[in-house]
Amino acid sequence: MNANEKLEKILYNLYLKSGADAPAECAKTAIEYMEGRAVSVPDIQVKVVKGGTYKIKSYYLENNELMDIRGASTMITLVQDKSVPELLKAKLGYDSVVYNGGGNLFALVPADTDEALVNELEELAQDMLVTANSAYYISELIPLSRILGREYRDTMAYIESELEQRKKAKVLFDTSPESEWIGRKLLDKPVDADNLPEELNEYCVKCRKRIARYSRKGKKICGGCLHKVVAGEEEHSQYVSEFNKRTSNNVTPSLTVSYIDKDDVAVIYADCNNMGGIIQTITNISEMIDFSAFVKQQMSILVYDSLSEGII
Repeated sequence: MNANEKLEKILYNLYLKSGADAPAECAKTAIEYMEGRAVSVPDIQVKVVKGGTYKIKSYYLENNELMDIRGASTMITLVQDKSVPELLKAKLGYDSVVYNGGGNLFALVPADTDEALVNELEELAQDMLVTANSAYYISELIPLSRILGREYRDTMAYIESELEQRKKAKVLFDTSPESEWIGRKLLDKPVDADNLPEELNEYCVKCRKRIARYSRKGKKICGGCLHKVVAGEEEHSQYVSEFNKRTSNNVTPSLTVSYIDKDDVAVIYADCNNMGGIIQTITNISEMIDFSAFVKQQMSILVYDSLSEGII
């Protein structure tokens, strides 16, 4: 499904829920308006939901244990790519997500959607990530023509500024976080741990900055690190398997950075520069959908291909 086809399905559901006549035709005309092939659009009021997990580095780089880092990355992906979109679809009855990547989700929702929805999204993210920062913002009513027309960038800039204000109001540090998943399955693996006495008041051996609430395999850990440990154990071979497949190698996973080599360790860190500058040049939602999908696909290809051709 290309970008316009995906957007047309979302627009169809918005027109349908607004009670518009001939929602399919309205959605087609809306796409034509966005592309400059129609002079007007059947206008309706909609809302934008935008948000995701932020300050990600502080979440997944709390120690040097590779399995925990991998577990943190797995948890963020699980929440952002699966759990949050599924909750949106369950609440709204259709796939409302326009694009989702790089810690940013953008959805178009009906006019009668209220703030309770984003509160639920934040609660879901908090429940699963425990110690990561997540924020979602729902806009006031916006004419669809503003989102599909020339005012797209100004509209999105305003929404982004409002989201940033919500983030500033949400930064909290829980010194003794609990898990709501004890006995439940996370990534098909039971979250098994014993509760520690509240009066123990010892620091988590993983992050060393929060109070340990649980004992697991002889280690005292907090609720946030518990989820990362479980996810890391479940997914520890995912990246190695992908690397072996792409590079025709047969490497085994390492548990810590120090395990790789006793004398020398090479750390490869890759990041994308000027993403904000590129996004500011995007003129409509369809381009944003294509860009989001392209970045998600190419980042994986570049990492494994570069390792194969330049290093291994």
